[in-house]
Amino acid sequence: MTFAALEPDEVRSATLLFDVAETLPNDTVIDVRGTYTWEDARNGGSERSNWAPVLVGDFNNDSRYVFLEITPNSGPAGSFFEAYTDRLLPYEPVAAWFNTPDGIEPLERDLNSDAFGRVLFTFSSAGFAPGTYELVLYGQRSKLTAVQEFTVQ
Repeated sequence: MTFAALEPDEVRSATLLFDVAETLPNDTVIDVRGTYTWEDARNGGSERSNWAPVLVGDFNNDSRYVFLEITPNSGPAGSFFEAYTDRLLPYEPVAAWFNTPDGIEPLERDLNSDAFGRVLFTFSSAGFAPGTYELVLYGQRSKLTAVQEFTVQ
């Protein structure tokens, strides 16, 4: 796909549609990652997109949230939890917060995805009352949001 010249701060986007082999069983996940190049007045370049899983099924399906794993998914107050996603853009600044029973609590930490769009970090539930919480990661360039629930016992 080729776009016409862009003005400063102008944006172009594209939608990609995939056809998969009819022999693949439903619920098969195919991880894909795009590579793109550009030419500009400076020197152009190339980059890779975030991981974009394709879920094989009988109908089109999408989600407002991207993959986020928290392990373990429950533990007593003071437990350490590990959060991981590989769905953000490479080298993207990431905002993070907790959705708590009492409201939003920011995660006071500078986070950035790596060259593959991955974020991996550990956090403590020290000071959390027993209950169900959500960790939210928000890609500040991609505007992708990852949400996962965990429980403090």
